[in-house]
Amino acid sequence: MNYNVGDLVVRRWKGEIQWEMVGFITNVYRDPMGSEWNRHTIHWANPEHNIGGQGWRVREFDLIEDAVKNCPLK
Repeated sequence: MNYNVGDLVVRRWKGEIQWEMVGFITNVYRDPMGSEWNRHTIHWANPEHNIGGQGWRVREFDLIEDAVKNCPLK
């Protein structure tokens, strides 16, 4: 999946959604090897989660609307 600047995302860690980490994409580095290698800069809502750098890969976050849609009801 291709993500764009401005997309609202939530962190995924070991297959679990981390709802305390919600942010938006501020930059996308498109890798010539393909979209699975793209790196994303994400500005997280909680300043403590902003580590800087351009290192978030596609498998490390989801679009917030996809996460909500796939979230099991409790």
